[in-house]
Amino acid sequence: MSKNIILIVYVFILSVSDVNSQSVEDFLEALPSEYFDNLNSDDREELLADNEFYPVDNNENFIEVYRIVESTMDYLKVTMSFETGQRGFNTFELKRWALNSGNYLFGISRVAGTPVEFIQADLSFFTFDNYNLKKVSTNIPKNLSLHDFAKQETPDQSLQEYRQYVSLAITFKKEGNDIYWRIHENMGGNDLDNSWLKGNAIQYIWNGKDFVKSGYMDYP
Repeated sequence: MSKNIILIVYVFILSVSDVNSQSVEDFLEALPSEYFDNLNSDDREELLADNEFYPVDNNENFIEVYRIVESTMDYLKVTMSFETGQRGFNTFELKRWALNSGNYLFGISRVAGTPVEFIQADLSFFTFDNYNLKKVSTNIPKNLSLHDFAKQETPDQSLQEYRQYVSLAITFKKEGNDIYWRIHENMGGNDLDNSWLKGNAIQYIWNGKDFVKSGYMDYP
């Protein structure tokens, strides 16, 4: 084998290794700050190193903290909460999916609000080739309403009564590649009739290129 062929093979192996080494932690560090509560790269580096981060502008009446609560090569879950009694929160989920091309798709979801009412605040997907981020679109809808979960004959009154006790948000799975749009029942909603629902979740299955809507289910 000639030296040129050996060099080409070596460069190829290095490039494949570099792509495969790009974890969700690398993705978090590379994200523009607007996708992660405007925390700069130094803040995120500290979060990854210590598994928690306290912003420098905290004071005795306003202490927020970011914590990594779950972490794998493919998945990262970060929460923002307050230690001074405020009820607001942010939950970030970051995940990577293996593409058929050999690269990865990366995604970040942010859910924000209070324990009794929250929203899907952001959902963004990127390719991350050689540490270059490129925002891309997928088949996952960024917004859904209760109508998307309801049977066709559902009375508007049932939707109106139920709406005040639920929040809709996306869930990434630490294990597995599927994504779920879910109905989350808040306090007071457990006694309501929900027989008109097609299911409390819509499942989207990853096929190596994009997500495909599988159907309705009762999320465990």
